[in-house]
Amino acid sequence: MKGYLYVVTGDRFIDEALNSAKSLRSVQKDANISIVTDKEVSNNDHLFNKVIIKPSQLQNCKEQSYMKKRKEGLLYKVRHIYESSPYRETVFLDSDTYICERCDDLFEVLDFFDLALAHDPNDTARPAHIKTAKVLDSIDVFNTGLIVFSKSESNKMLFS
Repeated sequence: MKGYLYVVTGDRFIDEALNSAKSLRSVQKDANISIVTDKEVSNNDHLFNKVIIKPSQLQNCKEQSYMKKRKEGLLYKVRHIYESSPYRETVFLDSDTYICERCDDLFEVLDFFDLALAHDPNDTARPAHIKTAKVLDSIDVFNTGLIVFSKSESNKMLFS
C-alpha cells in the first residue's frame, strides 16, 4: 500500500499537519494519509486514515530549552519516520508543506530507487573534514521535508 505520512510532536506541529493534510486531501481525495504523533489529534475531520500515537520525550519534561525541544522534535521524526509508517511505499511530508496539485507520481520514483530526497540549495552549511576542517564542497545537503521511500532491508538499516 502507498501513502503519505506526517510525523509531529506538539500542538503547533499537529495544527500544521492538519492544514497540510487538508491541502493534500483537497487535490487528492483518495490519498492514504497517516500521522504519527505524541497525542490524540482533535479536529481531524477524517483527514487521516490512521493516527498512530507514539510517546515523546517532550511529554515528560515541561521546562526545556528551545534547542532541546527542537532536537527532541527532530529525533522523534527520525525515530518514527520509517518504522512507524504503515505503508510499503511512503511519501513523508513535513508539517509545513502545502500541496497545490496531485503528487502521487512521486511514488513512481520507487520503481527505480528505494529512497529519494531533494537537494536543499538554501542550506549554505557544508560539512567540514573532521581532522583538517576543510569544507567538503562535494557533499550535498538534502531537504528532509519531503522523503520518498520504500520498505526494504537496506532502508531499514539506513533509518535505524
